Parts: sequence; structure tokens; C-alpha cells
Amino acid sequence: MGRSLWALMCALWCGALLSGCATVVNGTTQKIGISSTPTGADMTVDNQQHLLTPATVPLARDQSHSFIFKKAGYQDDSFVITSGTSGWVWGNVLLGGLVGGVVDFASGAARKLSQDSVHVTLTPLPAAQAPMPALIPTVVTEPEPNGSQTETKLLELKSLLDKGLITKEEYEQKRSLILKGI
Repeated sequence: MGRSLWALMCALWCGALLSGCATVVNGTTQKIGISSTPTGADMTVDNQQHLLTPATVPLARDQSHSFIFKKAGYQDDSFVITSGTSGWVWGNVLLGGLVGGVVDFASGAARKLSQDSVHVTLTPLPAAQAPMPALIPTVVTEPEPNGSQTETKLLELKSLLDKGLITKEEYEQKRSLILKGI
């Protein structure tokens, strides 16, 4: 009889210790590592918190979280991690810790985020959409032996416009200067 009483006391003691098992083991937040290729992307968590990648951020376990990544010259990207039930909850179920189970679910510790890290690879924008630095070409002013200097300058200038290396406004300014020189 002494032995069964001791076993019962041990079982009750373990049950009391494991009440709120997930709260003790997991806590109510989970650290998520966030990275991108290329690094230095502006990242928004749940439309509230702004960080630059790479970063680590503690997030509540009891809800899903959305991430939006932005970087100049790249298409925006997004990612979502979801919340699910943590395995530590089974400690409460198996050992009868009803109070612990209630504590875990109320605090959010009974939940676990679907991933410990998030990584996105941003896609570069096509050259026509990417902001280009304004390049104003120098126009050669030495006369050519064949006498077609003006035509050559205009063709070179048009080529720069067609390649997207200068804006329409820059093209018109340089074209006017070339034609005034005739």
C-alpha cells in the first residue's frame, strides 16, 4: 500500500509540474529569422513593424503573420506563416493537466508558428521599369573626315534613347543643341 501511495503522489506531483507545460517550454512568442536575397530589403510585418533584412523578430504564437518585402529595382514579394497547435499541449492532455491546458490556450503558448525562418528571393524588375540613373552623354565635337558629324551625333543620341539610357527630355535637349550647331 505504501508503494501505490508513493506512485500516486509522484503522478500528482508530475501532473502539477506539467500544468501549463507549453507556457513553460514555449512561451507566448516565437523568434523568427527573416532574410532576403538581396539583403537590405524593407520588410513589413503585419502592416505594422518595419525592419531591414536580415532580422530576427519575436512574434505572437497565437496568430498568423504576413510579411511584405520591398527593395528599389525589385518586384515586391510577400510571405505568410500560420499558427498551429504545439506538440507540448499533449503533455497536459496525457497527464490530466486541465488547468495547464486552459492556461496554455489562453496565453497562446499552446500554438506554434509554421516556420522558424522566412527567406525570399526578390526578382529584379525588367530594365524598362527599373529606375535608371540619368546619363547625359557627351557629344563629340570634332569634325569627321566624311562631313556627316551631325548625322552621326543624332544617330548616337537616338540609340541612347532607344536603349533607355537617357530620357525623352534629355534626348530633346541634346538634339536641339546638335541641330543648332549646323
